[in-house]
Amino acid sequence: MVVLTQQLADKFFPDVDPMGEMLQVQIYSELISFKVVGIVENPLPNSSLQYKALFSMMTWGRQYLESNWEHPIYKTFIKIQSGAKAEDVERKINKAAAAPLRKLEEKFGLKESIQLYPFRDFHF
Repeated sequence: MVVLTQQLADKFFPDVDPMGEMLQVQIYSELISFKVVGIVENPLPNSSLQYKALFSMMTWGRQYLESNWEHPIYKTFIKIQSGAKAEDVERKINKAAAAPLRKLEEKFGLKESIQLYPFRDFHF
């Protein structure tokens, strides 16, 4: 499933109602089909979140997601429990992600870590 911005819907489906249509996306050498399930307004230019399409992560499949950490396209929003310290949560997340992050370093020479930012720092 995919939700398109109005701009992308107009580009790929100029004379057709895109709802329910299939959109094929080439990811590496694989061609994946997504059903258009929604159209949203284009994000404002000053928004922290810039996108043209929102894909269902379930469509990609868990195995694909777990084996492709090198994509810089993922933004994850979490809500930590009241009273929890962001630094402690960040440390635990990085510990849990140690193996995939180590693979990134081995494959690309990238020393990465996962960092938490307060939601109030984002502009929508």
